Amino acid sequence: MESLKIHSAHHKPGASVLAVFIAGAWFFVITWLLTAYFIFPNEPGWAMILVVAASAYMVYLVAESRNLIHALRHKFTLTIDTNEVSLQVDKGPTVYERTMPIDCIKTIEIYRYWDEGSLVLRGKEHSMEIPLWAFPHDQSRIVRLLQKTHAEVISVP
Repeated sequence: MESLKIHSAHHKPGASVLAVFIAGAWFFVITWLLTAYFIFPNEPGWAMILVVAASAYMVYLVAESRNLIHALRHKFTLTIDTNEVSLQVDKGPTVYERTMPIDCIKTIEIYRYWDEGSLVLRGKEHSMEIPLWAFPHDQSRIVRLLQKTHAEVISVP
């Protein structure tokens, strides 16, 4: 069996679309706050309702924006060799690594979604998820190489 070492793509599929929607949401929050500012002299009650609603939505947007920024910084390195499969996840200050011996893999579950596709390697005692979306140009190579382990391949719709 051949060896393979792949580094993840620089962006997550769909991240740019999500960033556009979040930017649009920020535009509406600013619009609501400006509207509240201008209607305050005539309708202070409605202005306060707008400020409270916009503030609550801003808390949600801050959390989503932060999650998107952190998710875009994750880097993955997948190594498949004759003995084991290793996935290294670099989350900035911390690096996580998960390995699974090749001979322990009993089933390979393939989840094919264009933006969240993944492989789940299952063994008797361990399981390991490989995010296929992180390797958009190498997905078929990864699947072909893992199929050579003679594990049962299950395609999950």
